[in-house]
Amino acid sequence: MNKKLLSLILTAVLAISCLVSCSGGDTAESTSADTTAADTTAASTDSATEFVPDADPNLDAVSVKSENFSLSNADMSYLFQNAYQEVIYQLSQSGMTPATVGLNVNASLKKQECSVDKDSETWFDFFLNAAKNEAKQLLALCELAKAEGIELTDEDLAVAEATIADIKEYAEAEGSTLEAYITLMYGQSVDVDTVRHMLSLTALSAKYVEETLSKVDVSDAALEAAYEKYKNNYETVDYVVYGFDYKDLITEEAGEDEIAAAKAAVNGFASELAKCRDKDSFLAYAKNNMITELGLTESEAEDALKQLVSENVKYSESSEVTEWAFNAEIGDIYTEESPGSEGELALYLLTGRHERDDSASLHNVRHILFLSTTYKDDTKAREVYDAWVAGGADVDSFVDLVVEYSEDPGSLSTGGLYEGVYEGQMVDEFNDWVFDPARKHGDHGIVKTSYGWHIMYYEDGFAEWKYDMKQKLTSEAYTEINAKVEKVAGVTFDETLLATISA
Repeated sequence: MNKKLLSLILTAVLAISCLVSCSGGDTAESTSADTTAADTTAASTDSATEFVPDADPNLDAVSVKSENFSLSNADMSYLFQNAYQEVIYQLSQSGMTPATVGLNVNASLKKQECSVDKDSETWFDFFLNAAKNEAKQLLALCELAKAEGIELTDEDLAVAEATIADIKEYAEAEGSTLEAYITLMYGQSVDVDTVRHMLSLTALSAKYVEETLSKVDVSDAALEAAYEKYKNNYETVDYVVYGFDYKDLITEEAGEDEIAAAKAAVNGFASELAKCRDKDSFLAYAKNNMITELGLTESEAEDALKQLVSENVKYSESSEVTEWAFNAEIGDIYTEESPGSEGELALYLLTGRHERDDSASLHNVRHILFLSTTYKDDTKAREVYDAWVAGGADVDSFVDLVVEYSEDPGSLSTGGLYEGVYEGQMVDEFNDWVFDPARKHGDHGIVKTSYGWHIMYYEDGFAEWKYDMKQKLTSEAYTEINAKVEKVAGVTFDETLLATISA
């Protein structure tokens, strides 16, 4: 398993630990990055007595199983608490408290009516359903991994131990023990062995996904083939259009003869316009028709001409005009007649076609952020950077340093990587470094921004369509994985045992 996966698991676990620690008492110091719903909840219920659920007598009993894997009630408590803490966190991110949705964090979830899901009678049902869904996906992915012979190596298993070691270090820094801290995080139903087991299953499922995605063909040939499926999303056309309506040529009291003459005139005008196969002559004829037949002034006709030009028009499945335009040649004419109304028609002339942009407009770049609120100068950043350069300046060791030092939560789980960075997306100094015309693969350096100091590592630049095609191919692979997960049979639940989970 690569360092990216290690970082992902570590970030998820520590995010939960930070979330709970903020409500765990005076020993936990809160930073701006650690502020969560737990703080808000504590503030809104500080006069309430903390609810302590009864112990689950069936912690070791297997309550969920598939053909080759199983989860105990303790494991399900782990997933239950993950679901619970995620809701608390999302509420805080939305500026709400649990009370906003009728959730009392100081009372049994089994006795509280759920207000957000018609299929859940109580909040206990709501979080248990979330845990069951997660358990089904987890075990299904593990079954798929086993079916393909994917197993965890000693290095993979060390990931779980490294994560537990990090939790222990964090706990001791807060004056607690590992066991007490896990209890604080997940409740008394979860112990170190439970966390270790769940991290291992998570690692196996993640390894299956990772190895499946690594097999996705993103070669230039594959990207070109994918582009053919979606090219209408990227190519645009230009055209000019001029419409004729026989009613513009008759009086209100017109008789049949006058109407017939007007319709014949429209057909004649259209025939003449259809001979104009370039933009200038087409618009010149349209202008003359406006003046001589419709009575517009020179100035009025000039203003009207501007409305006839359409540029960079995107494809639309519901538009017969764009269906024609994306399959026509420049100079072709398309006639659109109003249904059931002879003498009302519009002529379109295709004047331009814009192919895809092959310029390297997007970039992949990694960074390690040393916040100016943590460090007073660039001493530490340069120390880390110089040691990395001296060690060969390779990307794997860079990812290790991201996990160890970076203070950017947005890229911690990706090894410091930002993919598809576009012009103007980042702060000026960061942007200018990335978009330097001389930038090439493997370039590195230190950039100072308003956030602090960034150790930079440039990977590559590429056309936007290539980035999008990679995303689409990856998305298709995820869809296939989900389809396989749904087809995995035999994941069963013991509802009687699950009902005893403490909450």
